[in-house]
Amino acid sequence: MSRFVNGVTVVVLVAAAGLTGCGQSGTKSVNAATVSRNASRLGDLHRRILGTVAERTAGERLAYHGLQDPIQACATAAGLPDLRPPFIDIYAGRTDADLTVAFSGDGWLTPVSTDSFGLAADQLRLSATQPAAGQAPADRLSPADRERYEKIQDSCEPPASAYTGVQFPPGAIELSQDLDETIAVVVGRAPVVELTAGYQGCMKEAGFAGVASPTALSRVLTRDFPARDAMPLDGRPASPEWEAFMARERKAAKADAGCRRDIYDQALTAIGPDLDRFESERAADLAEVRRRWADLVATAGKLSP
Repeated sequence: MSRFVNGVTVVVLVAAAGLTGCGQSGTKSVNAATVSRNASRLGDLHRRILGTVAERTAGERLAYHGLQDPIQACATAAGLPDLRPPFIDIYAGRTDADLTVAFSGDGWLTPVSTDSFGLAADQLRLSATQPAAGQAPADRLSPADRERYEKIQDSCEPPASAYTGVQFPPGAIELSQDLDETIAVVVGRAPVVELTAGYQGCMKEAGFAGVASPTALSRVLTRDFPARDAMPLDGRPASPEWEAFMARERKAAKADAGCRRDIYDQALTAIGPDLDRFESERAADLAEVRRRWADLVATAGKLSP
């Protein structure tokens, strides 16, 4: 059986805006105010579709209760105590501004930073919310009761539809994918497309061979996450493995900034009319998603903590 806590979770990673490195030269002049304005506008549109921190947390609560409550009902009927694990708030410590289009699609409009993508910080924050081994409520059961509970989990786990895909309201993911397609259209036009063609070679020169996009870079980095016991948690100092991972992320962010800054600036300079068109043509869909988010939050508010 699957062992979920909140159900299937979606974590959107984010990087803080940063400075440029030395990299490609743009083919058109850019206006910093336009870039900043369109970046903010894109972030706002992303949150209108995929939710704020409070809304996403409400969605996680629906997934948690959708999985845990039916199992607990069976456990209660069998005379066992409340064995539901604590709800893990994967958005604890985040702000709405942290929720951007980072690593959506190929990730070309991931905020540029010369310091970090926030991958290590995010992994550390999420790992800190996980209970240490042996601290789950079920770990306090006698061997006989633990065996009974494991059988209850297997027999009473609800269908996956009860706890997967419920974190977002109907239509939100599809609308987000359409926004990604709008971004892809902008990136696929001149002058941006010519700049993206040079990204892989630029990153290879910086020590990251085979990386064709920012999203590909994030996958290369995250597959090397150190284990939890290597992280500075539970009173432990940072291990050499953790320090090495952070150093590699810093190197990757600096390289990406140098290779992608012109792509980012040119795309955000050009995207304004495309966002106008998206918001106009999808106005009804945007309004409906906002209404469904309100319904989701109201439903989650009726559940126990």
